[in-house]
Amino acid sequence: MKFANEYPLFRLLISFIFGILTGHALKTITIPLPIIISLFTLLIIWIFRPIILRKFSWRYISGYAIGLLFFLMGIQLLWVKTDSHLSNHYSKLDSVSHYVVYINTPLIERKNSYKTVVNVKAAYQIHDTIPKKVSGKIILYFDKECRPTLNYGDELLIANNLQSISGLGNPNEFDYANYLRQQNISHSMYLIRTDWLKTHHSSPNVIIQLSLYVRNALLKILEDFNFNEPEFAVASAILLGYDEYIDQDLRQLYAGSGAMHILCVSGLHVGIIFIIFNTLLKFIKKYTYGDIIHSIILLFIIWSYALITGLSPSVFRAATMFSFITFGGIMNRKTSVYNSLAASAFVLLIYNPFLLFHIGFQLSYLAVLSILIFQPRLSALVKCRTWLGITIRDLVAVSIAAQLGTFPLAIYYFHQFPIYFILTNIIVIPLSFLVLTSGFANIFVYLIGSGSSYLGMLLTKGLYFTLQILNYSLELINAIPFAVRRDLFFTASDTLLIYLIIVFASLALIYKRAVYIFLLLGTFIILMISNSWERFGVNQQSELVIYNIPKHSLINIIEGNQSYLFCDSSLKAKTYEIDKYTLDYQLNNRIKNKYIIRIDSVQNSIEAPFITGNNVIYFQGKSFLILDERQLIPLLKKENHFNYLLIRNNPKLSMFTIDSLVSFDTLILDASNNYWNTRKWKRQSDSLDINYWDIKEKGAFFLKRSNNKSSD
Repeated sequence: MKFANEYPLFRLLISFIFGILTGHALKTITIPLPIIISLFTLLIIWIFRPIILRKFSWRYISGYAIGLLFFLMGIQLLWVKTDSHLSNHYSKLDSVSHYVVYINTPLIERKNSYKTVVNVKAAYQIHDTIPKKVSGKIILYFDKECRPTLNYGDELLIANNLQSISGLGNPNEFDYANYLRQQNISHSMYLIRTDWLKTHHSSPNVIIQLSLYVRNALLKILEDFNFNEPEFAVASAILLGYDEYIDQDLRQLYAGSGAMHILCVSGLHVGIIFIIFNTLLKFIKKYTYGDIIHSIILLFIIWSYALITGLSPSVFRAATMFSFITFGGIMNRKTSVYNSLAASAFVLLIYNPFLLFHIGFQLSYLAVLSILIFQPRLSALVKCRTWLGITIRDLVAVSIAAQLGTFPLAIYYFHQFPIYFILTNIIVIPLSFLVLTSGFANIFVYLIGSGSSYLGMLLTKGLYFTLQILNYSLELINAIPFAVRRDLFFTASDTLLIYLIIVFASLALIYKRAVYIFLLLGTFIILMISNSWERFGVNQQSELVIYNIPKHSLINIIEGNQSYLFCDSSLKAKTYEIDKYTLDYQLNNRIKNKYIIRIDSVQNSIEAPFITGNNVIYFQGKSFLILDERQLIPLLKKENHFNYLLIRNNPKLSMFTIDSLVSFDTLILDASNNYWNTRKWKRQSDSLDINYWDIKEKGAFFLKRSNNKSSD
């Protein structure tokens, strides 16, 4: 293809990405280094082959060979960058009593604890006085009563109560454990005051140490402006990339209007900084070596901005991307921007191949690539003569182009779509531009000691007024009917097919070739058949799920497109909490009607089918007896038998008593029971030879029509 020939780095990047994906799928595969070296040597020999072997018909051999080499490099790189494969990883040691660690991220305050990520330096095994050098990362949670005053680089000696990180095992839930594994984190610790001791401080990375110091100092300056909480939170996020002050309501306000990208310092913010200083410094290009000097100054400003925002992953990614684009500008090649984009992705993925699986990385590159391809063509459709008309046209074009590249992925991950995204971007992009310029002008005036001057007060009021307009504008957009289309669902195959439809439709419009129209129609037909098959399956589905929700009970029975959620009264009052654990599964099963019913007060009725008045569920020929704190054991004879006994909410009965009163096959212990009762019942069940399913340990319990078996 023409695109592939003009931008060869994209071809290599695709091979490299497929290698990373293959390595991730196969987990344990590794390519021996001699094979990679041999292939590389053969490739060099082929490139410098004699003229007699340089036939035009053989030109594809080197291309395929290079693609194969980068594919294998992607597989091997993922293996090399996985810490748990290292021979000195802390998980390889047994009988460890203490670890020596240093703090790698600033402490974050949570509801009941402080959280940080630490790097492990050494481990003391039991009865050993000499530590063994180890590596790896661990999440630490400090009890709130500790009130730890710890900073980046502090070295700690911590007692070993290592816990493996695992998910709740609920269907279609966000796999938090896998997300952390992609950051080379597989274990955590919860520490009380006697479990840790600060031993030393040594900054492992001077640049990050400086970055955090600068950001904290600038946060202190923003605090001195005495803004109201919403305005201060937004200013901290937009200017410094610090979003810990953003509460759930404010986050939902920005997410619902399609402006969440404003609060996450990323390509947009770095792009605004790039545009501002690229324009202001354009006069330098008139001088000798002006292009080079101009680019060097731009790079310095971009990375200085990345520094003051704490070098967060999104900013580091955006700064790298714009750095390569700037280098491409020095080369003064029209086609270099695409190669520059691919080169920046190469550098980031070589540094950390797990970035490929991060939502931010995916959305950033898809948005930028889509803007580069579609924005000029969309802008060319409308002719404008005035500056205002051109600006609005280009903002609309950028908004549509970015959405074309990101909406399938956004729906796949977040299940919602902002209907008025064009209106949102027309408002928030100029306002975020004003916030950035006035915000840093405020900070500069404050730093030179003129914060209390007339100019300083004027700039502060201007910044505050701009932040108020920004928040109020988004409130108005959210208040418009149907501002957000929620509860959308794309499967992974849907997402891939929709991207193929966008690609083939674009190629058909750009190159006007029949082959792309046929490919477009073929992909569309496959998508329609796939969705029809899924909808047919919905009518046949019949399943029961007992969820793992900490301190709560939730039984979900699905029949066709009807869903019945039986939960305890405290959970029923928090529908947002129910959605947090069940929404993805409800959407995946194409549920049309959802009924939320209190499990502790229902009788057999139209509202609560499957449950009788004596706490018994009948489903697919199986019977479930529910035993809770009310101790409602039905007055049945021993020969009345139940397939499952579900114990919830800590009834004050021993398993010996229960076994003497009820006949059942399998015991189910849900997540509403406390740790001590669960442990007691499991121990007693072992002595009575009772089969049991601990939901907190094994995850959600499933019963489906297809096999009538439980699974985790």
